[in-house]
Amino acid sequence: MAADDGFWSRGSELQPYTDEPAWYFFYGTLMNPDVLKSVLGLDTEPVLRSAKVYGYELTNWGQYRALVDGEPEMEVTGCAYKVRSAEEEFKLAYYETNAYIPAPCRIYFTDDGPAESGEENGTLGKVLK
Repeated sequence: MAADDGFWSRGSELQPYTDEPAWYFFYGTLMNPDVLKSVLGLDTEPVLRSAKVYGYELTNWGQYRALVDGEPEMEVTGCAYKVRSAEEEFKLAYYETNAYIPAPCRIYFTDDGPAESGEENGTLGKVLK
């Protein structure tokens, strides 16, 4: 596939990094509050919300479970946690090594926690896959 006509003339200005909280969906060991607390170095118990994502499925990857792309109607249940800083994101990346990469997803909360803006259509977040 060739680049479009304006590709080379467009500026290459990088988007600034925004250190804003983001929801992360977890489906494995990070669903355990004690594990997440240790990984992030938190002083208090992390607030996890029951949640699900669509379009993925779990598969075995050695001794671990891995999230892979699935059919649109496929559902994976797990938990969501609001990552509050770049430092927390870096700690998650370090814990997961380079075996997983963050990918955008839409998270649907399944608990009675506080409503997020536009929650009925899911909340934009990230998943490690």
